[in-house]
Amino acid sequence: MIIGVLSEQGGSLRNLAASGQAQRFVDQYLARYARHFERVYYFSYADEAPPLPDGCMVIGNRRRWHRWLYAFLLPLLHHRRFRECNVLRVMQMTGEVPAILAKALYGIPFAATYGYEYARNAELEGSGRFRAWLFRRRTRMAVRLADLVIVTNPALRGRIEQRIGATRVAFVPNGVDTSRFSPGPPRDAGNPVHLLAVGR
Repeated sequence: MIIGVLSEQGGSLRNLAASGQAQRFVDQYLARYARHFERVYYFSYADEAPPLPDGCMVIGNRRRWHRWLYAFLLPLLHHRRFRECNVLRVMQMTGEVPAILAKALYGIPFAATYGYEYARNAELEGSGRFRAWLFRRRTRMAVRLADLVIVTNPALRGRIEQRIGATRVAFVPNGVDTSRFSPGPPRDAGNPVHLLAVGR
């Protein structure tokens, strides 16, 4: 079996490297998929060909099409690779366009991660009403058409299960690498522990 991995719209391993996440992504996703699938295709929005684990291949944006145009062209430009895929894995719901088109054109099922409320995030960032409206429309369509929606928190789980039923929803909370982050030695009352949490 072959799996195609789709990033968020405009995503690439180069972008992940700039934010310090590329190696984690390769180790936690691509390398693991390579152990369970015959081949792994990572569809990138960049013109890139970094070294990857055996069985993994980057399908890059060699002509450097704009991310909006490329999202719609991906299943057509790389039709041979898409047709080889048995399933598509959309890493964030904003990478849904090529998956929806590939499902319509070639009948390929897809699973997508719904990690947070994209429209609400756009509003909080001051990205404008149109962008928030567009995220809402895109997300609704993707949730309706996805064969599996992976959610990362109980609130999203409840909302999505109400819309599409529990059988098409998988609850997979974000994890912590306990080999790197684990409790230290006990502290006494005179030397309290201070915690800092940073989130959206």
